[in-house]
Amino acid sequence: MFPIFISGLASWLYFTAIVPLGYIYQDFPGQEAQVMLIASLPGLFAMAGAFAAAPLMRVMKNRNLVIISLSIALMGGLMVRFVGAKSLLLCIVGSSITGIPAGIIPVVNYAMLAEIAPENLRDKVCGWSDAMCTFGLIISSFLAGLLAQDGDWAKAFACFYLVIPVLVIVLLLYPRSDDKVLSATVAGEKTSAQEEGSYLPKSVIGIVIVKFFAGFFCLAVHYNISDYIINELQIGTSSLVGTASTFAWLFTALGSLFIFLWFKFFRGSSTLVSELIMGICMILMVLFPSRVMCIMGWMFMSVGLNTFHSACGTLAAMAPKGKMVGLASSLFMGATFSGEFFGAYVPAIIAEKVFGSSLPSQSILIGGIFCIVFGFISLPFCMKAYDIAFGKKN
Repeated sequence: MFPIFISGLASWLYFTAIVPLGYIYQDFPGQEAQVMLIASLPGLFAMAGAFAAAPLMRVMKNRNLVIISLSIALMGGLMVRFVGAKSLLLCIVGSSITGIPAGIIPVVNYAMLAEIAPENLRDKVCGWSDAMCTFGLIISSFLAGLLAQDGDWAKAFACFYLVIPVLVIVLLLYPRSDDKVLSATVAGEKTSAQEEGSYLPKSVIGIVIVKFFAGFFCLAVHYNISDYIINELQIGTSSLVGTASTFAWLFTALGSLFIFLWFKFFRGSSTLVSELIMGICMILMVLFPSRVMCIMGWMFMSVGLNTFHSACGTLAAMAPKGKMVGLASSLFMGATFSGEFFGAYVPAIIAEKVFGSSLPSQSILIGGIFCIVFGFISLPFCMKAYDIAFGKKN
């Protein structure tokens, strides 16, 4: 499973644009809507990649699919690095295609892990996969903040050079489709998925739908924090944003890494607790604006963010059976990224209607309120899917 986890390190680097976003606005005055596309369109392309992953896995080897996805990430990131302020259009294109591997690689990895993970690790491996994706974000966010602190935001995209060593490891070690560990039988016995047949629970479909709509609000902090700190509050530079992002993603990774403990304590109410944490932290960041609250609120909000994501992802991968695992994982990641794409706009639109303006702080506040709402909506679906996936063992 090690090379599968490693491939995730370079899959979510498309978040790099969020760190220097305040500087990008300054280089393209009066084009705020177009600039936001640099941060939001990768989510749309990730959605397309996630929905395409299931059919692509039927016609391509999983290893080749991961290799192609990583190559696309490298190409897109370096395009933005070397074009920079010379062309907003090319930056939008380059940043957009970095979202493709963000959708494909986690789906492929979920399906691989669901097939090969031992029974005692089934409640852990999807969270570990998410954690590795987030560790890549931690490294890239920290580097992006340092590289762009002089205002040259294009330097932040030099962090995409991290894709190169990951690509080498995947080329050498990622399991091939004909490996024994991925064969139809293990030690001469059918896998549990084969024994039970293909099955897609209705509760998983409910989780997918909730994840889509919750995505409108889950990333309200991420889309607005750079503008909030640099321009609205004027309390720091991209270096502060990058540092805060690093700690936030570290807490995000810890949430995924220990998702099995989250399940142990909260079981079927795991998603509700996660969304409550997210919502409360967002609200506090707005009510008590300061450097400390921005950093601390973002850190603890991130625990809720990825425990929510990993809990939903684990249930989407482990509750279905047989061929439905790949389909459910594809739908789940597609719903996640499509919801997060609209998340760049929906909180601002609602804030405009409610408050008469769409300041970053108001968008974050709206995000916090709706996270709490969708936490309660997710509860019955999570409880049912948890019983299906882990009920007998627990």
